[in-house]
Amino acid sequence: MTAAAKELIEAALNLPAEERERIVVELAASLNSGFASKEIEAAWLAEVDRRWKEFESGQATLHDWADVRDQLLAEIRDRR
Repeated sequence: MTAAAKELIEAALNLPAEERERIVVELAASLNSGFASKEIEAAWLAEVDRRWKEFESGQATLHDWADVRDQLLAEIRDRR
């Protein structure tokens, strides 16, 4: 690794997490092989497939978003 690359990494590590994440995404997208996006896409597709099968088989318990939101907000209020 070149000195310039080491310096760049050191500077990047001092950035907030959100900015570091954006840099990782941009660098991965710039690679010709596309390895990161293919692996991530495959993992997401497998997860969607798993969740769909749980839904179809009746194994998944579904909840209305409004109820979940109200429950989460109540839990947050209780912690204060």
